Amino acid sequence: MQPNNRWIHLTAWYFLLSVLLASCSLQPLALPPLIVSPTGQGPSVEYAGKGVAYGIQEAEGEKFWRVYQTPSGLSFRGRFRLLNQLPAQDYLLTCMLDYRQVPCVFGDQQDILHRISLAESEDRYTSFTIPILTPGFHDFALLAIANPDVHDLDPGYRLNTDFNYLYAARLVLLAGNQPWPTPAIEYAITGTKPVRTTPPLNGLVVNREPPAGAWERAWLTQDAKPEETIEYYVRMGNDSGPSRSYAVFAFLDYTQIPLDGDDQWVAFVALPAGTRASLPARLVAPSEPGVHELMVVWAYDPYQMLEEPFEGSSRHLTEFLDYMESSIRVAITVSRP
Repeated sequence: MQPNNRWIHLTAWYFLLSVLLASCSLQPLALPPLIVSPTGQGPSVEYAGKGVAYGIQEAEGEKFWRVYQTPSGLSFRGRFRLLNQLPAQDYLLTCMLDYRQVPCVFGDQQDILHRISLAESEDRYTSFTIPILTPGFHDFALLAIANPDVHDLDPGYRLNTDFNYLYAARLVLLAGNQPWPTPAIEYAITGTKPVRTTPPLNGLVVNREPPAGAWERAWLTQDAKPEETIEYYVRMGNDSGPSRSYAVFAFLDYTQIPLDGDDQWVAFVALPAGTRASLPARLVAPSEPGVHELMVVWAYDPYQMLEEPFEGSSRHLTEFLDYMESSIRVAITVSRP
């Protein structure tokens, strides 16, 4: 791996570690391993993934950075690299600009959800163009969603979707000229010290338990009538980590939906160390019968500079994290009228 090459590189030993340290929001949070090797021009960084490696570069042959500058009023063009070392499978690619799902042009096709099929060990570059940028500081992420067509109701499969099958390459885009002030964040909720701290909660759980109920209890499936309103909660815990903030948003069948069923497309949440928060949410079940997939995602440290300095070849990762992680995929089974 060349110095400063920031593309996310699969390491073989991770397959052994993943058996012991599989990420699960019902257990203390296990973040992807980060290996930093000092070099003369900044750190060489590798991220491990569960059989998948991914990253974004601006053009062929260039490094995989976390921060890019672009003129305002223009689109950002990049190349998304996805290395699939799992059995052959499909992925849905989708773009998030400032935590809103937006159409991107993939190759010569504009899509909200762009399907690609990768063979085992296939290494694929997909060119993309995002919408025109307004001046300022933007968070951007390209999500690759695995297993989009699996609707298995088995509890084992549902539990295995926790913090799994979502691979998100995240960037900071600086549009126009300096200064690029960090967007002001209005927090929907701030964590508080819990009365009950066992079992520990360091992560994200989605369920329908009452406020005084078992926050850590998994919600796997739900029967629903067409267009029925379903209320649920997004439970978040930071029992043992440092203080952090998050952007939280939801998808139904991999299309973004408002958290409140109306117009709350993203909720910013502050979790001081040792606190928890519960965000009420609701969705309207689809009218089409069958199994539909609900997924809630949180992004660490929204609107923070991920590299310093933000230009040139001597960049270093900052203390802020670019991780985006998903909840268990909840199967919403809509019955026939």
